[in-house]
Amino acid sequence: MHLAPAASCRVGSTIQVALWVGSVWAVALVLLSSWLVYASPIGMPGAVALGMCLASGTAAVLSWRRMPQGQLCWDGAQWFHDVGHQRVAGQIVVELDLQKFLLVRFQPPGGQRRKEWMVFAGTGSEWISFRRAALAPHQKPEEGLLQDSTGGAGVSRTG
Repeated sequence: MHLAPAASCRVGSTIQVALWVGSVWAVALVLLSSWLVYASPIGMPGAVALGMCLASGTAAVLSWRRMPQGQLCWDGAQWFHDVGHQRVAGQIVVELDLQKFLLVRFQPPGGQRRKEWMVFAGTGSEWISFRRAALAPHQKPEEGLLQDSTGGAGVSRTG
């Protein structure tokens, strides 16, 4: 039995994710710039560090723009990723829980894994319901076993 009620959350390239990632990158750029200002000759290490910082910023922007959009939904029995009129069933694993942010790996059966950021969006009770569903143990109907959020087998079903 899964104890969490039905819940859903918007996923994809939200402005909150862009601001969070952009802030982290901006701090890295400021630190690198201050190092370059105070370094006597910048030389090859400085040029490589600056190039890597700019490349990582470009990669972050491209990754943010390519994020899968839609809703991640728990209907009380199964996880779904709704994109437009397409609904794909799958499993999730919570990779990182930062209270108001979740990094979740969604994998459809036989499909490619996707990591998606879930950001607090909506009322507090909606977010709490979604986190409860994401962090609750999941049941594999074909085996009759409960799984924890990392995919390991848990307690067998009774009755």
